[in-house]
Amino acid sequence: MFDIVLIGSGLIAESFLEGLLQTEKPLKVCVVAPSGYPSSPLKTVELDGGLVTSMYSGCRGLGAGWHGVIPSKYIGNDESLKLLRSWYGDMRKQSLLCDSDSRVFVPYRVHRPKMRNLNSVHFISGLVRRIHGRDKNPSIELADGQMLACKKVYCAAGPINTYSLFARSSDLHDSFKLNSFMGDHVTAYLGYVSNKYSPPDMARHGGGFSYQTQLLHDCVIFKRPAVCDFNNADNVANYTRAWSNQKTDIIKKLITNGSAGLIGEALFNKFGIVLPSRGTNVYAQIESKQIFRLINNSWVTNEESLKKVFATISLLRAGVSGLSVPEKYKVGVGIHFFGNIQPLSSDSCIKVLDASIDQHLGPYHHTFFKCVKAYELGKCYDK
Repeated sequence: MFDIVLIGSGLIAESFLEGLLQTEKPLKVCVVAPSGYPSSPLKTVELDGGLVTSMYSGCRGLGAGWHGVIPSKYIGNDESLKLLRSWYGDMRKQSLLCDSDSRVFVPYRVHRPKMRNLNSVHFISGLVRRIHGRDKNPSIELADGQMLACKKVYCAAGPINTYSLFARSSDLHDSFKLNSFMGDHVTAYLGYVSNKYSPPDMARHGGGFSYQTQLLHDCVIFKRPAVCDFNNADNVANYTRAWSNQKTDIIKKLITNGSAGLIGEALFNKFGIVLPSRGTNVYAQIESKQIFRLINNSWVTNEESLKKVFATISLLRAGVSGLSVPEKYKVGVGIHFFGNIQPLSSDSCIKVLDASIDQHLGPYHHTFFKCVKAYELGKCYDK
């Protein structure tokens, strides 16, 4: 029998395992996740007619394609700094990150999950069919029929896969409520301002750079230099964002589109390079708690929530002076799912580490926050 079975091999699973290893307790740990690295395409889920990268049933999970953005509001305590340094080394100008709630840190080379192959950890390549039991000594049924007995189960498979697994596991339905809705961060292009772009208090930290963002109406506002053809709001709105694509797809898109403005934005987003520009493009990230509904086992856009998002966008635009708004525009969804599961009992032997159980995240990227929480949970684990 294992003390712990950990489902998943992404960033949150890795962080929890690293925390466990700090305890130096004689634990028998089993990690269950598919083998194979993301040289093969990421799996996609159809959301309202469009394919969106939202899960990866392979080694490293969606951490294989994480953008690496870390809000400074999640950096500051000892555990978060320890995790940050383990990923990116000692940071210069660290106080800038620790003393601000509105900066974001962007690494030059994004950390990828590395599940350490230790003698104390048993790895099984496979998929979990269902979880049996919930109070004492649960067991894991794998897709090949193999059963794993354990004392506790920690799930870090991501909101889509965790939800599907719990839906198949009838023993858990008294301990977890499966919501018929799911939240996400909605990204939106607000428009163009024809004044010279001023870098938003940028700083270099050795392993990456950080810059100031703006909080407005519980949304986070990002500004980018408007280079060449991106000096026109309608031109910008013609390009769908590539934030949820694989790296190879993003590079291909940059080359084939032939947009100097798009390349200029990519250089800023990845390296903090600011090319000469005559204006500023303004973007927003908005939390929407029920942007998707589950209908016939498919997640589709919730039109009522979408109306609220567009109302928020109008409010944000009204707060930016001199803004040129595109005639048509799209919003981006499908990158930060959360809130489709509610735990009903705190003493269950089944624990969820990913964002499926978070009913509120705020407007910022939450990945690092969830990693810190998982690391702390692992470090404080008590048999």
